Amino acid sequence: MIKDSLQLICKLPFIGKPTNKDNVRVKILKNYLIIYQITSTEIIVLSVWDNRQNPEKSTISL
Repeated sequence: MIKDSLQLICKLPFIGKPTNKDNVRVKILKNYLIIYQITSTEIIVLSVWDNRQNPEKSTISL
């Protein structure tokens, strides 16, 4: 499930929802958020977040 979404992001990097941060997007996947950054040469996965967790535990602010 997550692996398939990561492969999709590699093929279609702008599929995720834009955030307030430049070039950072979020792909929603059932109970998970895949937070990633697009650069000119690569896609960097910043976090895979389980939505069932307390949001205050997150180290990434969107």
